[in-house]
Amino acid sequence: MRITTSHVDDAVTIVLFQALFLASLLSRLSIGASLVTR
Repeated sequence: MRITTSHVDDAVTIVLFQALFLASLLSRLSIGASLVTR
């Protein structure tokens, strides 16, 4: 079993970008909800 580092790096970067995107969306939704409730 041998995995090339390039494929692993690509997968890690994709996961990191998706996590950042989801975090930004959640923060925007939470801010919008707090503004609406006030």
